Amino acid sequence: MTDQEEAYLALLCLRNSTFRIAQLYWTYIKLRSLTGQAPPILIIMLSVLWEKQQGLHDKLVSAYPEDMAAEKWHGQDEMNDRLGDMTIQTQEDLQRICQTEMQMMQLVSMMIKQ
Repeated sequence: MTDQEEAYLALLCLRNSTFRIAQLYWTYIKLRSLTGQAPPILIIMLSVLWEKQQGLHDKLVSAYPEDMAAEKWHGQDEMNDRLGDMTIQTQEDLQRICQTEMQMMQLVSMMIKQ
């Protein structure tokens, strides 16, 4: 895997992770809205997450227009198949991102239970 391919795949993973976290927040906000108890700070946090996700998407489109147009490695199975081709450092960085995503899932789950 070339350095450019690795950077593309890492950004793609980060964009998708940010999207999943934003979806979790949106679900929580919708649930809290049903009872009229959606804290405004969560809406602000969701807005920031959407902006980050859109920024990552825009960066991918501008830096890798051909790959994005071809939807290169956009499928989860394709991504997973390519992760092993990345350097150990990048794999470790992505593992930390996954850990953060898992912590966010736990946090939103705890908030839902409250």
